Amino acid sequence: MKKLITLLFISTFVYSCQPEPSNNVPAHELEGTWTMTAYQAFMIPPIPTFNDGDNVWNFQFDQQNLNVENNVHNQYPYLFESNDYLLEDLGGNIIEIDGTQYAYQIDGQELSIERYYAPHITPEGDTLHVVIADNPVKKFIRY
Repeated sequence: MKKLITLLFISTFVYSCQPEPSNNVPAHELEGTWTMTAYQAFMIPPIPTFNDGDNVWNFQFDQQNLNVENNVHNQYPYLFESNDYLLEDLGGNIIEIDGTQYAYQIDGQELSIERYYAPHITPEGDTLHVVIADNPVKKFIRY
């Protein structure tokens, strides 16, 4: 009986010494701050070049918010302006920013975002995929 009580005591002690699970894991893989490194498109110059911190996106899914800090808007007015935008996760690597859908891909600490066009089903049941020849791709790294 003493051995059983001792074993129970040691088990309880060891279990109570286990570290608490970390709550620092983001709820969404995009969560956090990203800085734009490239804007790839077939376009007439100027194609943007970025310094660290020129165009920063902060994804906050718990608040359904994307905060953009654009310090180069005067040079590149086609980029998102500095502002807060409504953000929604649609699943399947698709997000919606202020009503426009974007596909994203993460490779390590690198993020690519481009406009998403959902496939269209014809009345005959055929699936049509929209392909845009000049769909700009925004490249980021985790900040």
